[in-house]
Amino acid sequence: MPPGLDTLLVTSLGATVTNVKTSSGLLYFSVCDTTSVKGWLQLFDALAADVTLGTTVPKLSLPQSDGDAVPALNNPFFPPRPINFKTAISAAFTTTATGATAVAGGLANFGFL
Repeated sequence: MPPGLDTLLVTSLGATVTNVKTSSGLLYFSVCDTTSVKGWLQLFDALAADVTLGTTVPKLSLPQSDGDAVPALNNPFFPPRPINFKTAISAAFTTTATGATAVAGGLANFGFL
């Protein structure tokens, strides 16, 4: 990982869009703890205030398993190269890839510059 990497732990990621970084940046990883639910981690290239779940198309939408056979923090996403977000990085955890229905219990860690 590069020097100066920032991290953020979000303990209740759901259908309220959360700012990960409020300016342009590079996403190096996300790791979610979804041991009790299945859902989708939606990542947006926008400030949280500019996202309308179910309408705004995410830059990435990553399926998250419920960890039936795997311990917590079972959904790591480490792209081979960092993902560039030109405006900001924001996230939500929902029942479908582009939906607006909350999934309870989403805990996520993000690494970014």
